[in-house]
Amino acid sequence: MPKRALKHAALAAALLLPTLAGIAVAPAAHATSLPYTYSPFRGMAKVDTFKASGANTTEVDAAAYMKPAGYATCAAAPEEVDASWGNDTDPWKFAPGDSATLCLGTLVGWSGSKLETWSTATVTIYDSVSGATALGSGVTITNTSSNDGQITDVPFHFDSAPIDGTNQAARAGSYEMVVSLTTTSTCTTACDSRGNGAGSDYAQGYVDASNGIMAGEDPSTGTSTAEASMETDETVTGGPGKVMPITRAFNTSLSAPAAGIATLAKSGTTGHGGRLVVYSFSPKTYVPTTGHSAWYDIANGTLDTSLTTWLTTLATDATASGAAGQMLVTISHEPHDNASDVKGCTVNTTTCFGSALEFRAMLTHLHALIATMGKSSILKTIYIATDWWGTTYGNDGVVGGPSVIGGGDTMYPGNTNRKCNLANTTACASGNVDYLGVDTYNYYQYDSTSAPPNYHNGTWAKLTDKLFLNDGTRSYGVIPLAKRLNKQVIIPELGSHPGCLSGDTQEGCNLLGITLSNETRDNWFEDGLTSVERSTDALQYLLGFAYFHKQATWNWEFINDSVQTLDTFHQRGAYGWQTLIKNNPLYRTTPLSL
Repeated sequence: MPKRALKHAALAAALLLPTLAGIAVAPAAHATSLPYTYSPFRGMAKVDTFKASGANTTEVDAAAYMKPAGYATCAAAPEEVDASWGNDTDPWKFAPGDSATLCLGTLVGWSGSKLETWSTATVTIYDSVSGATALGSGVTITNTSSNDGQITDVPFHFDSAPIDGTNQAARAGSYEMVVSLTTTSTCTTACDSRGNGAGSDYAQGYVDASNGIMAGEDPSTGTSTAEASMETDETVTGGPGKVMPITRAFNTSLSAPAAGIATLAKSGTTGHGGRLVVYSFSPKTYVPTTGHSAWYDIANGTLDTSLTTWLTTLATDATASGAAGQMLVTISHEPHDNASDVKGCTVNTTTCFGSALEFRAMLTHLHALIATMGKSSILKTIYIATDWWGTTYGNDGVVGGPSVIGGGDTMYPGNTNRKCNLANTTACASGNVDYLGVDTYNYYQYDSTSAPPNYHNGTWAKLTDKLFLNDGTRSYGVIPLAKRLNKQVIIPELGSHPGCLSGDTQEGCNLLGITLSNETRDNWFEDGLTSVERSTDALQYLLGFAYFHKQATWNWEFINDSVQTLDTFHQRGAYGWQTLIKNNPLYRTTPLSL
């Protein structure tokens, strides 16, 4: 193998190193069901050693990497794919149980007449949950001559023993590739791609197998049998052509679920496994008992008879023929604006529903009531905050004080350092919440406190930052928050302003003093969703999202449907959505099992 080939691959790995070095040990990817979809290759394991002797320098390299689709053997891969290592494109996407080829390559370089004799290069695959549990080891290249390198094709199966040559039960998760190299003079003990030994250069390599992510929308009617603008309707101009396994539904009161929820849960194209519905009740219009709040009455059991009836209906909807079989349920999504001691409001029947303690006790009671009904396998509770409140930093009693992400969120009922009963005596339990929900918006020129045409000079908030930035303040870091709380997260509402470019006059883009975004909603999707594919943590913790595809206070829509036509400005985002989701097998067409 020519020296140039492996060095090109090594250079590419070095370019990936800042990303890889920042990846913490991660838990296994979400889902344990049969494999459906794919996640990407994210790095090459590599170790280099050098030895100088007078005017002569010896270099010994070893690298392990996955063979891209379309190559018959590993031998062709290193040189021809070196320009594509950082792209994380389709050839490197794997599902649990997939068969692939791991390439183990070595070479010796020299100057002058000095040659180096190397003995063994070994690849070991580790479970990156612990970083120490070997899933397979001992594949070696042994050579006692001083030639210019070798390469070996290693069969790889995404299971619990990926390089043993047999198929075990499919395994989702992140696999770490570790290369160890022993040479007679440069590594008397093993140098490896974790930086151990005498290796002078190394890169850590990871490859993921995922059961996928759910993408969907908030349906335009709330109970529609088909999602008019974003569902799989190829007759609609610009239609995404992707069945959506998750959707958002609202009940604006404490009342029986609408009849259409069952249809929403099971609707879709032929063969669709139904939709996972994220459903919320609201206490608006509920008149509480004297001296109490709506949240107090729910936590106190006052509404148990009605709630039991309504929850039974939702469980039936979730398990109707063709439905997904499960549903996520909450009361009072985005509760901070409705809390008397957070927002500073006076309890009433329309905008202020109780205290933070009463909210925590209420959601704890909802979880317990579902268990009492025997519906815990069907109905799961979800706590939904906005990213502004949910990721607020503060001291919630854990080590780290005010630098704790999410520590300033007093509403979260899974924080064991706070109380979750009305008497303020019983500590909250992590299990009070099954799933974390974080509504995430890029308002930019949309002012969340004003109606059009009153816009403001906002800041373009990248989806990548919203998902990953851990900056010690607030409104960023959805994935670090989920990891810290050890809760899988769904984004029930996702939305972005179209973006402002030169010449734009819509949506506040022509105001004096505005700083143009120079990015659009297409870039917003592209940057954010690509970063998801490259993150072990995101593939572990992010179950899915529902885009808020509505004309509400502002127009968040970007795909034409049969009843409306959007101008070019408002269609920004359609290309990004279709490119990143429509043809990407990482995004499922059936719901994940919760």
